[in-house]
Parts: sequence; structure tokens; C-alpha cells
Amino acid sequence: MKITVSGFAGTGKTTLASFLASYYGYEYYPVSRIFREEARKRGLSVEEFSKSKERSDIDRVLDEKTKKICKNYDNIVLEGRLVAWLCKEAEVRIWLHAPLSVRARRLSKRDGITYKEAFKRLKERDEADRKQYLRLYGIDITDLSVYNLIIDTEKHNIESMKAVALDFIKEKRDQINR
Repeated sequence: MKITVSGFAGTGKTTLASFLASYYGYEYYPVSRIFREEARKRGLSVEEFSKSKERSDIDRVLDEKTKKICKNYDNIVLEGRLVAWLCKEAEVRIWLHAPLSVRARRLSKRDGITYKEAFKRLKERDEADRKQYLRLYGIDITDLSVYNLIIDTEKHNIESMKAVALDFIKEKRDQINR
């Protein structure tokens, strides 16, 4: 089974995706972690890298790699903003949602920065990503029609989020095995 986990920064993508991969014993492909590593290699923050000129080239390389990985693995969890669009054949396509204010609070705590700075970074990054994906692929990442499960992570704590995802995956597996 192929599972994608998407959402904006600070929604819990990595937490849920790594949990699901471990729970099911699946391969785990974290596009967002690779993106952060590319930014670090260049001495840039994720926000700076999101706006950089070389980002388009890196995005295309990562996205093509993501498509190949999706095609070549049967049991995999892919994590990243665009993975459901790049791996539409995934049986489970999860979008995690949380308001900007909640995500800023989480990022502030995680990265040790002020709430105001986290809010500003997230807002800029969200907009840069939206423009980038529209320009490169004609994909509006605010269009959630490709997802078959949307979880509001403001209303669900980590354990509840995991339970919702596991229940949905069980239902999908049961449907496939009928």
C-alpha cells in the first residue's frame, strides 16, 4: 500500500509519516527532510531556500525522484507537500491541516524562535511554495481534492491523529481486499 502524508509546515507531517512507516514496516521517503538538507547544504534557511532561484531545479529533481520512488515501491510512506499530487496512485492520501497561528506556535517551540518570527517565516514560505507549484506544475496546493483523508491537527493531538489515520488505512485495506 502506498500512503502519502502532506500539509504545510508545522502540521505534523513528519510525526505522522514516520509513525505510519514504522507501524507498518514500510519504506519511508521524507521529501521535506531532503528539501531542508538541500537548504542547509547551501547555508540557507528553509525560507530563504524557498525563495531562491535554484529552488526550481532542486524541486524538479526531487519531484521526479519522488515519482520514480512511488512507481517502484509497493509499501511506502511518502511525506511532503506535493507527494499526493506526484503519487496519485497512492491508496491513502492524507492532508494535515492546522491554522497558521497553531503552526507558528509549534514552529516557535520546535526551532526556538519567537512566535512572531515563526508566523512570518511560515506565511512567507506558504506563499512561496504556493507560487512555485503553480508556476512549475499548475498545481494549487490549497486544492485538497486529491486527498481522501483530511485531519485537522489543531483539534487532534498526536495520538488521536495517529488513531484516525490507522482507522482510515484499515478501512482502505478492507476495501482493497474485498
